[in-house]
Amino acid sequence: MKLISLVIFIFLLKNFAHGQKELVNNSNIFILNASKCLSMKRYMSVSEGITNTWQLDIKYFRDFTHLNNNCINLNQARIYKVRFYSEHKLILNNNLDLKFLQNNSFNKYLIISFSNLKGIDSLLDIFKQVSYQPTSISLYYSKLNFYLAEKKFDNCDNKLMDSNYYSKVFYNIDTIAIYGTCKYFKFTCPLVFKDKQFTEIYIGDLVDSFFYKNKLEFIDLNQNLNLSIKLLSLNVYRYNLDAKILNTLKNSEVLNLIGLLKQIDPYPLINNIDNINMLINNQLDFTFNNLFFFEKLNQYSTQKKLNIYLNSFYGYPDEIFVFIKLFVPIQI
Repeated sequence: MKLISLVIFIFLLKNFAHGQKELVNNSNIFILNASKCLSMKRYMSVSEGITNTWQLDIKYFRDFTHLNNNCINLNQARIYKVRFYSEHKLILNNNLDLKFLQNNSFNKYLIISFSNLKGIDSLLDIFKQVSYQPTSISLYYSKLNFYLAEKKFDNCDNKLMDSNYYSKVFYNIDTIAIYGTCKYFKFTCPLVFKDKQFTEIYIGDLVDSFFYKNKLEFIDLNQNLNLSIKLLSLNVYRYNLDAKILNTLKNSEVLNLIGLLKQIDPYPLINNIDNINMLINNQLDFTFNNLFFFEKLNQYSTQKKLNIYLNSFYGYPDEIFVFIKLFVPIQI
């Protein structure tokens, strides 16, 4: 009986994968039936989402130059997500042609997902080709290194403030999600955020434990980046949030803190953030270890109202409310 069930499962899985490929092979909706487009078919598959929308997967290619995206026809397709997954790690650069995401009659919200990136070219300027609004990008299994002409590019100083370096990397992007499978680095250049307005930035799995570290730190240029973020979400594990990350991302309307947080520097938050959602799993330890944080925010709250929302799913012991006076006049 188990053998029969396994055979049926494999058969259904095979037919599902075959069905995804057939949608590409037999339909002008997704790819043009031309001889020059035959090679593109092996890189593409589609799956149907809700409300007659589609997810387009482009994967197992060896280089962005191997993709003939002129073959992709989305004029009759409601695409909500496009996922790129290369066969080995690549630098995301201007060789990727996204013109197929222009002039679509259904150009609503779109997610563009990248996996297996070695890094990002500092002169990247591909998202201006996308006419979907708003557009979100997601990064998985990638490294947040920057390159120039295939070589590591670590230059980041005030001389580059008005240059083309970094300035177009996130152009035309509304939301950024960097998931925990990505590798962060110290001395990351904050110029990628200069003159940008984001609805949301999510940074996942910032870790500073004994066994594993994945820390993101920005170079302090001591300049106004003219960056605004409506919602900043930081998912952390045994992490200290200090000025090395908060000084760059401090201009946020709402800050979501998720996970296991050790300590947080209050100074970057003062006069910048109005709402903090404490969605952490160690609220008691965090409170006892961050009295200075709450005291400083108390002083700040005499000038401006600050809302702190605690995790409603956390099992608070009675003794935590002894410290409630630390929050007054902060609104909880």
